[in-house]
Amino acid sequence: MFIGREHELKRLNQLFSAKKGKLVCCYGRRRIGKSCLIREFGKGKDIIYIEGLEGESTKQQIRAFLTQLSVCLKNPFLAKLGLHKWDEVFEYLTQNVFNNKKKYILALDELQWLAAGQSKLINQIKVFWDLHWKDQGVMLILCGSVAHFMVKKVIKSKSLYGRIDHEFLIEALTPAEITKLLPNKSDSEILKYLLVFGGVPKYYDVLERNKSFEQNINDLCFCKGGFFTTEFEKVFFSQFKEHQTYKKIVILLSKKNLTLEEVAKALGLSSGGSLKSFFDNLELTGFVGRYNSLNKTGRKNQKYKLLDPFLRFYFTFMQDNISLIQNNRNRNLIREIFHSKMKIWQGFAFEIFCLNNWITIAEVLEVKNLVRHVGPIFSPKLGVQVDLAFERTDDVFSLFEIKYYDAPVEIGIIKEIKKKVERLEINQKFSIEKILVSPFGASKSLKECAFFDHVIDLKMLLK
Repeated sequence: MFIGREHELKRLNQLFSAKKGKLVCCYGRRRIGKSCLIREFGKGKDIIYIEGLEGESTKQQIRAFLTQLSVCLKNPFLAKLGLHKWDEVFEYLTQNVFNNKKKYILALDELQWLAAGQSKLINQIKVFWDLHWKDQGVMLILCGSVAHFMVKKVIKSKSLYGRIDHEFLIEALTPAEITKLLPNKSDSEILKYLLVFGGVPKYYDVLERNKSFEQNINDLCFCKGGFFTTEFEKVFFSQFKEHQTYKKIVILLSKKNLTLEEVAKALGLSSGGSLKSFFDNLELTGFVGRYNSLNKTGRKNQKYKLLDPFLRFYFTFMQDNISLIQNNRNRNLIREIFHSKMKIWQGFAFEIFCLNNWITIAEVLEVKNLVRHVGPIFSPKLGVQVDLAFERTDDVFSLFEIKYYDAPVEIGIIKEIKKKVERLEINQKFSIEKILVSPFGASKSLKECAFFDHVIDLKMLLK
């Protein structure tokens, strides 16, 4: 079942309707649904969809290209064409396939693999785009998972400079969209899945619909051969070139939020260009976020936070138990591993959920277009931390208190929040708005006090 991506599909169809050819770039982390988006867009259209092969040579990529081309065009002869160079392949397409009578989509997926990590293929694409395909009305979609390759060697490449009509960074699905993928599940169970998997659609495809959260997580995360037992290695091996360095960075961030300088010191590296590029790529793929305390400015105050829900779950429950997991076939290991740390983990995971879905929260409050800056407020000196805050263009500071409770929040929280607000150093021109975010909202007595300006519960977040 295809869910979401309405904006992307609408824009792709607008570009497709143009008489001249259009060049589109699509990128994002693995498992996020880029290929599904392209296939959905291509339904009912003449599309040549080619997917690169991981780790193969140019010779093998071309052979696979021709095989896939023969399937797309329903012509077995094409798989046997004696073409050995990219310019020969593209010349064949130009002369024998593309013409002004049909509107073709040429989608090159996992482009970094198709190009064998080099720029030569991009240069060839540029030549044929300029000389032929644009005027032939071809819609060319270049798609890839490795953000560094797609940004540096495609989007910002000299070859394609000024030629790209639109670029899509494919991001996680919203809580409301994930809810549609989990019909007949309670809101509480949906939230549990969101805290583990976030908005990555592929992760929901592997769930068994007739099993509970506990059954699915035990089978997929805590049993030998479970889908997620090797996911961490798969993600970093295929997503990033220097995957060992990336692994070290996220392992450090799984323990605490750190500045760039603190990570550099821990890894024995310079905090300059190369390390900064690692962080830029981690940000692009959504694994990591960078935050200034909203009452501070400057790079010195920036801290990096691990935002990927599954990685945080993996480091908390799975990493230290891999040997146990790999020897488990039918034992209910989740009860032994998960439940001991569950309450603490849920609190941190719900905070990450809210940070990742701040736009959803802003939409609930109907202030999305007023938000200027988003982030936490932290001041060890003052002994105060606010998990999430909005600085708004209407001179309002929205302060969020995020609580993961299994019941409505009680009136005792007021004293804690009053202390926080008193210690905050916020410009006096701002009004302060206090907002509680908790799965079951506020108790009757807390609501009657009218201490919080807004209370957001789980039903609101999943709408």
